[in-house]
Amino acid sequence: MLAGAADRLAEIVEPALNLKTRTVKLGYAQRAAAHYASETDVEEAFACGEAAVRAAIEGESGFMVKLVRQSDEPYMWGTALQPLEDIANQERTIPRDWIDEDGWLPNEKFITYARPLIQGELHLPTEQGLPVFARLKRARVDKVLPPLG
Repeated sequence: MLAGAADRLAEIVEPALNLKTRTVKLGYAQRAAAHYASETDVEEAFACGEAAVRAAIEGESGFMVKLVRQSDEPYMWGTALQPLEDIANQERTIPRDWIDEDGWLPNEKFITYARPLIQGELHLPTEQGLPVFARLKRARVDKVLPPLG
């Protein structure tokens, strides 16, 4: 809902103050900051990628991998496939009972939900201050689809 707030403010401030402005969308910074990911986040992301590859190999199409919470304490989860039409162009809001009565701050229900997601520190391998990424071996595979045309 507030995704364009910074851009709108820039449109107001720039001409009013005769200053050049620049906005940063936090989503970009968050997605680019893997070193701040929690261990839980990385494990879940890896599992989603693995489930997506498994589904593709099995010929599944038109689905998105989702995380399914099985319990809060201890935190347990799994993956499943969900039809894209159930997810695409849909809005899911935070339940109202997860927000304090004042309407501003999250309450204990939200904290119970969110806390496991930020647990565990990720220790990325580095070399001379830079992250060391996996080096994958290339493997040639036979084409299985006929040429387009």
